[in-house]
Amino acid sequence: MEIGFKEVLLGIVILLVVVFYRLKAKYMVSEKVAAKNFETFLAANYGDLLAYTDLRRFFNTGNMNPNCFRVSVYQKKEPRVELFIKFDAKTVATQTDLPPDYPDGFTFHERYVARIKLVEIHDVISAKMKPLGVALLWDYNEVFFKLEAPFTEAEVLEKSDYFLNLFKAEDSEFLGYYHELPLVIRYPHKNAIPLVRELVQEDGNWRFKTLKLYKRATDFETVREGLTKELQTYLEKSYPTQQLYDHFDTYVNPQDFSKLLYIEFTEAKKTKKEAEQQQQQLGIWVSPVTGYTLMYWDLHKGSVKQVSFVATANSIFMEDILAKEIPKFLELA
Repeated sequence: MEIGFKEVLLGIVILLVVVFYRLKAKYMVSEKVAAKNFETFLAANYGDLLAYTDLRRFFNTGNMNPNCFRVSVYQKKEPRVELFIKFDAKTVATQTDLPPDYPDGFTFHERYVARIKLVEIHDVISAKMKPLGVALLWDYNEVFFKLEAPFTEAEVLEKSDYFLNLFKAEDSEFLGYYHELPLVIRYPHKNAIPLVRELVQEDGNWRFKTLKLYKRATDFETVREGLTKELQTYLEKSYPTQQLYDHFDTYVNPQDFSKLLYIEFTEAKKTKKEAEQQQQQLGIWVSPVTGYTLMYWDLHKGSVKQVSFVATANSIFMEDILAKEIPKFLELA
């Protein structure tokens, strides 16, 4: 019987599967065994102090180790002392510490000690903010600034300035925030969209920039839908050849948090043929921006105070627009 190409290919696939499972049985540690070995490591070096969750294999082209696993380790009495680590399931049971993930990095124990110190610093700063009516929640990429009473705008800014002084007294690199830290301001009453006071490091000095709407807030997209609906209606009536480009930014009046400046780029409407031609221009990208829409909005009343369109060159940057429009907005707000 003549053996065809499909039969040969099928035979190769079967052979590869058999070889894979034989190698797996011989060299690859199972997840169950990996968990048992890791538990042995924790018990031998930390007693009953630590626990873990989310243990899974972490084999990829970067480490090329089929027995590499990742896991989240945390302190039982203080779960905020948490580390995401990788380990070799074949050797971990007999190790007294886990090596760094990269050259000149920190071992597991060094990272664990640093994390304890970090949580202690968070607690010290939080304790100093608590008497001011502010509860802090420290996240990896931002800090939530929960107001426990209805403070005035001036009081909120004063309290956040005090936080800045406490933050600057610490080593920001040790805290894990290198060049920017969003301070998310939350209010105690319902239906209030959180604000963000942007904290940035420039020339080695930390300072606040502008106050904006918190884009990751639950109700943010609902509010933005209302804003874009108003802008689309305005463009269709006054500038029918223009449409929104879906690149936007916000600015909140620091003296009155209900007053919002909303800016979104625009582009020229295209026919189906023009859109297809643009997609065919491989390797060449030209910004389609034709200008921007401008809206003054009252967050509390949900009402529009002013809408306008400004034509610009396509190379305009949002930072330049904000620098130009914020002073005008503050004069009228």
